Amino acid sequence: QPQQVASSSAVSPTIVSKTTVLTSGRAVMSSEMSEICAHCGKGEGGGSEGGTIKLKNCKACYLVKYCSVDCQKADRSAHKRACKRRAAELRDERLFSSGHEFYLGDCPICAIPLPLSANGRSFTSCCVKTICLGCEVAADTGICPFCRSDQELIVDGSGMRVAMVRSRMEKGDPAAYEKLGYFYHHGLDGLQKDSRKAVELWTKGAQLGSVNCHARLGDVYSPNDVCASSYGVEKDKKLSIKHYEEAAMGGHNVARNNLGVEEFYSFRYSRAMKHYKIGAKMGCEQSFGNIREMYTRGLVPEEDYKEALAGYQEAVKERSSPERARAMDYLRARDGSK
Repeated sequence: QPQQVASSSAVSPTIVSKTTVLTSGRAVMSSEMSEICAHCGKGEGGGSEGGTIKLKNCKACYLVKYCSVDCQKADRSAHKRACKRRAAELRDERLFSSGHEFYLGDCPICAIPLPLSANGRSFTSCCVKTICLGCEVAADTGICPFCRSDQELIVDGSGMRVAMVRSRMEKGDPAAYEKLGYFYHHGLDGLQKDSRKAVELWTKGAQLGSVNCHARLGDVYSPNDVCASSYGVEKDKKLSIKHYEEAAMGGHNVARNNLGVEEFYSFRYSRAMKHYKIGAKMGCEQSFGNIREMYTRGLVPEEDYKEALAGYQEAVKERSSPERARAMDYLRARDGSK
């Protein structure tokens, strides 16, 4: 709940709770408060000189409204604590209520949810579409099912994949920024390794709404040893968490799990469990493994563990198909024969 804060003027309101405000020495409900400026007390409608007063919400907390930027600035010191607390509550509500479905959705061919593991997926360089490995192996034509280009004509290291991905970037495809950044970071398809360039591309992709770019940037800025690869940028834990949160709210299972790990090592077990449960019910093996570890330590009630187990098993089953099983058998046989 927002805390009571000191008023900076005789008419500046004080937040007592989410529903009660003190203004000009009297208590009013937030419904009434929403109809007056939180600093000067003016109501919406006619101004003193015949103009019209239009009240605008504080976009951080939505608890109060102001008639002008000047009033908002003048009220900042009185409103700051309540605003910050409510903004954090709103952020938490969004963080834990969204991102419960995997960000890549279903395979566009078989309409079964795509595997969480990258080993079970494939993407077409020509149009940057992601399909499940089962559909790729089952088709076995080398022809892109979307744009009909011949994938077998693409020569590794020739730069052809890069050119195709760049063409998708020119069309504003956020996924293309993530893929080209990946190529630069690992020095693939004839590109010289350039992690700084990768970060630039992922930053642009994140601005365009790429969930995976946000997750990449969470790794980039993370000070954790598990993400210790050098990207040529200064580590920033707060920025890392911000990107992980954006990715998690978009349905990125690894980012969600990483947030749970951060909460766990900060001894906020309840929050860690919330993240892990969302990941487990998405089918994330790491998240379910973390819940199981917490359960063995006595940090999680048995009913919560059983709920997470059932959700995890259901998600894994939902992502299974005979074609995907055959594709994985094929790959294991192929790799074992080398």
